[in-house]
Amino acid sequence: MAERLCEGCRFFKEPMGMCWRYPAMENTDRSAYCGEWRDKDITPEQEQRQELVRRFAVALAGTDNYGPDKVWEWAAKLADAEPSSNP
Repeated sequence: MAERLCEGCRFFKEPMGMCWRYPAMENTDRSAYCGEWRDKDITPEQEQRQELVRRFAVALAGTDNYGPDKVWEWAAKLADAEPSSNP
């Protein structure tokens, strides 16, 4: 994961050096990001999948059915699962 600086965010545009998400009202330190930082090296779809895996992992961790070593494995499987076409 990239360091959370404006230059590593997908909303930061060069050469103007400004945020296109929440532009600052005045010139600020580029390390003072807006809180909406998104890694420019991954796609929005990859980011959504990462969030889905995290949510499944949190849900699974609260059960006794999966040991700590299996939570992330099952979370990734659930994130990749497609809904059944059978009603």
